[in-house]
Amino acid sequence: MKQLLTLSIVVFLTIQSSWGQVALTPPMGWNTWNYFGKNDINEQIVRECIDAIIENHLKDYGYSYVIVDGGWRTSKLDTNGKLIPDSTKFPNGIKSLVDYAHSKGLKFGLHTVPGTHDCGGDKVGGYGLEEIHIQQFIDWGLDFIKVDRCRLELPGCEECWTEDTIEKVYRKWRSILDNKGSNMILSISAYKFRPWNPDVSNLSRTTSDLSARVSQGAFFSSEERGKQPRYALSVLDVADINNESAQFAKPGYWNDPDILVTGDNGLSFIEQRSHFALWCIMSAPLILGNDVRKISDKEKEIILNKEAISINREPT
Repeated sequence: MKQLLTLSIVVFLTIQSSWGQVALTPPMGWNTWNYFGKNDINEQIVRECIDAIIENHLKDYGYSYVIVDGGWRTSKLDTNGKLIPDSTKFPNGIKSLVDYAHSKGLKFGLHTVPGTHDCGGDKVGGYGLEEIHIQQFIDWGLDFIKVDRCRLELPGCEECWTEDTIEKVYRKWRSILDNKGSNMILSISAYKFRPWNPDVSNLSRTTSDLSARVSQGAFFSSEERGKQPRYALSVLDVADINNESAQFAKPGYWNDPDILVTGDNGLSFIEQRSHFALWCIMSAPLILGNDVRKISDKEKEIILNKEAISINREPT
């Protein structure tokens, strides 16, 4: 009995250490969503952006994750419940793109949804199919998975995403990843901080979406709101809310105030500089949301600021 207990403890600690040893500093990289959205992204653009990350020396400063958000999959699952990459937009599939990123010394991530539908209504969710989808991600060689709480539609409930269901679903993702020995970063996008987030994920969103090019342009303060959707928040709104859970940030877990909106996302140069400084001070993930093929010298002044980045990397 004592030997069995000891073995159980060792297994538990091994599992914990596996995912707890990634994201020891806030992850840095680039995400497709803010600039390209769901409809304008494709394999060629991602490959060009991977090349641009190297050519613009972003990797040298720590930007190492390439994350393809919505738009990479078809609108349906196959007959076995598997996700299907869009062969028109990604003709060589996901694995070849992952391999290409890895060949450049970069890491690769994808967006997925844990409910029944994505945020646009396509029935491609992982609810009840978690094992299948996670195994796909492992087989493709992913280093990062963004699990975005979009829609959950089940018989007999009007609002299926109760707080209890949200926690159970994300804990299930964590458990399956652990049981498979995966150390890919688990990024929760469920639009507010919850006390269990640090026990389950490496990153978790603390707010609804930060306004960006994809949502009619970023704005720095709430007084500047224009035609942006009501759910989209200003830079200052997001920073204020994110700071409410600042004490939980630590190596292995970071609060995520959303993708950066530097570059052609709507902010002035001064606003971009202030925005980047805030994210660095908050020890937030530094995930670019620009077109990395078209980075201006002025933007480089901001996102390649060694002093600001070093503050972001300091232990909290």
